[in-house]
Amino acid sequence: MTATHPATDAVPQIQAAAFLPRLGRGIRDLSLVFALLAFVVGTFLVFAQPPGQGLDEAVHFNRVWEIAQGHVVAPIHHGTPGGFIPRCVSDYLAHFSAQASEPGPFSFNQYWHSPTPCSQVSPFTTVGTAAANSPISYAPSLIAVAVLRGVGAPIPVIFFGGRFASLLGFIAIFYLAMRMTPVGKQVFFVLGLLPTTLLLASSYSADPMTISLAALCVALTLRCNFCSQAGWRTALLLFLALVGLCLTKPTLFIFAPLLFLVPERTIGRMRHPWLFRTGALFIVLGCAGLWYLAVRHVAQAPVPFYGLNSHVQTRYILDHPIGYLKVLARTFFVGTGEGRWVPGIFFSVGYVRTDSVYAPVGLVIVGSLTVFYAYQLQFGARRIMNQATHLLAWLPVALAAAGVLIFETTLFIYGTPVGLPFTQAQGRYFIPFLLLVLVTIGLLREPRVRRGTTRWIFLGVLIMLAWLVLKIFIHDYAL
Repeated sequence: MTATHPATDAVPQIQAAAFLPRLGRGIRDLSLVFALLAFVVGTFLVFAQPPGQGLDEAVHFNRVWEIAQGHVVAPIHHGTPGGFIPRCVSDYLAHFSAQASEPGPFSFNQYWHSPTPCSQVSPFTTVGTAAANSPISYAPSLIAVAVLRGVGAPIPVIFFGGRFASLLGFIAIFYLAMRMTPVGKQVFFVLGLLPTTLLLASSYSADPMTISLAALCVALTLRCNFCSQAGWRTALLLFLALVGLCLTKPTLFIFAPLLFLVPERTIGRMRHPWLFRTGALFIVLGCAGLWYLAVRHVAQAPVPFYGLNSHVQTRYILDHPIGYLKVLARTFFVGTGEGRWVPGIFFSVGYVRTDSVYAPVGLVIVGSLTVFYAYQLQFGARRIMNQATHLLAWLPVALAAAGVLIFETTLFIYGTPVGLPFTQAQGRYFIPFLLLVLVTIGLLREPRVRRGTTRWIFLGVLIMLAWLVLKIFIHDYAL
């Protein structure tokens, strides 16, 4: 008999069916794949995003420039916090802000042209809420901007050099977190490659350091509990990471009690290990408190943020707690339109053009399913532990809930006039707390071991990143 060959149109189907299993077998090191994807897509975003069009990027760049000039604490001038920024810098960013308000594509070649004439006169320029951010919030960008300014580089080179340094700093810290965590790598992988995360990491913002340091704190806490090699050096690194995290945003002092989850064997032989944890906790809280005191004048500036009187806002919370709780409830369970917190977790850019700059329903669905699946893989068999340890394991969930409440209250006091039904919640603020709850899950549950799980997570991430790249081309270049 003569052997028959399969129809030619069946061959691609067979190859496609075999693609995902081969892909899953090829992904052995999620942390390395994360670094590769973040570098490739992040580098594209660094240079493809128009200058100053990241989330609040203009004020963050001005803040970096101000710190690079040696002004760590922003001065108050004419009632507003800011710094003396060369007009050439302001003109460079203003050009693209004006272009963003109009339909039509951006010109990539214009990104590399300094304003003509390039005036070095330095008028006072406001930096808004970025005045409260410490140098640690911008460490990679700050180093790059300071060096490039020192060698006399043109404004565009300085700008994009700082962006690229921000990306590299984020990738380095987040990669370290993924390498060190004994559980939950899939969750780290997805959250580290969300479109919002990469958009922030590839622009001037305080959030890349916040997210990456939060990831490192979570990873080190888990490592202290599950790795026999973890010793006092791991505990010390956790302490330093917590100090850095609280200095990026003092409201993240909520992560400091993770020190109480460090087991005694990790700390070493001590007579009173609780005393060590308590002392370290107070040092972390003290660092956050000192920076808050150093910049408290920002919140108390004569010209209040968004024209709001913070005392009136605070008084409303104290006098009408039920009314404030209703605002929070509407924010989380009703006010989830495209400009609210759920879509903002997956995608958000800093300026409005003729089309939407928030995540569409399809991206929210794909992203939510991918994040849910990554977490679901962490819910395996229960870990055996005594009652006291079991109760303490719930501490990170309580801290995450308290952290969300603190952030929302801060947004209400400084950015939501009394009478509005919702707070100005932004999804990017919740990414560190999504990582924080992973500590509780890791302490209570063994990860699930399943074949082929990585490829579905990888596929979900690839769909989100492909959408992000396509969106940038359409949104910015009308392709």
